[in-house]
Amino acid sequence: MTKLFALSTMINMVLDPIFIFGFAGFPALGIVGAAYATLISQAVFIVLALRLLMKPSMMVPLHLKYLQLNWSSVKKVIDIGLPASLNQVLNPLGFSALMFLVSATFLEAGAAAFAIGFRIEFFAFIPAIGFGFAAMSMIGQNIGAGNHDRVRAVLNVSVWYGSGSALLFSLLVLIFAPYIVAIFTADPLVTEYALQYFRIVPLGYLFFAVAFIEASIFQGIGKSWPGFWITFARIGIALAISFITINIFELEIWTVWIAIVAGSVIASLFGLLWLKRALTSAQQEAQQADRSLGTEEAIIPILFIK
Repeated sequence: MTKLFALSTMINMVLDPIFIFGFAGFPALGIVGAAYATLISQAVFIVLALRLLMKPSMMVPLHLKYLQLNWSSVKKVIDIGLPASLNQVLNPLGFSALMFLVSATFLEAGAAAFAIGFRIEFFAFIPAIGFGFAAMSMIGQNIGAGNHDRVRAVLNVSVWYGSGSALLFSLLVLIFAPYIVAIFTADPLVTEYALQYFRIVPLGYLFFAVAFIEASIFQGIGKSWPGFWITFARIGIALAISFITINIFELEIWTVWIAIVAGSVIASLFGLLWLKRALTSAQQEAQQADRSLGTEEAIIPILFIK
């Protein structure tokens, strides 16, 4: 599959200048040419991928004659996929809303400081994103396969490594904050706002990482809506506190930075309790199923949450 992606990208790279600028006898199509190049490269990818999947040597070969809609499966995909998709939309919407609040009150200096902080903090979440996605797939596979000890190991590794990497990055940001800000600006007011950001918001990196991993775990066990509400709570709390502090009490910009941390802390703890309840319910259902089969082992143990 990686080779197919590479081939599709290469086709796009070759066709882009030909269609955009009109080389090799083709008319210059501009931005429309870029769209055609992308369409052709993706069509080639789909055709080759289908041929690969239909090979008899595949573990589960694809047979087009068996492709038909199974509405129960479609409903399950929508139940899992819709909230997961909405979850991805919440973060940019939340950032835009916070940016609006900050820029409306603290003008260009506040917006610039917020933009600097947001660009740097993204690196704190990359490990959590990786561990969260890995945990989501591995937990789903191992629950389905009955490898419950591995489920415990995956959860522990994803939470500890994801949050640990976020904590390490937050410490680095706290130490090197003046040097980081100096790379982007020399404006005194922007520098002041950005330094306040880097002295407050990194305190919530760990909790943000845990909240993201919790949402991924919920998706792994087939429950995407809790992950959506965890993200919604994190963003909603930050927006509500920010609006109250800067528009009603007319406090300084540092209260917005505290609101961001508060949203991550409350949402992660809320998600932890919800996850504990979900796993407890899953354990009880598994024990009931085991008793009906005459077995004594529980399918899904309560993991690292006590």
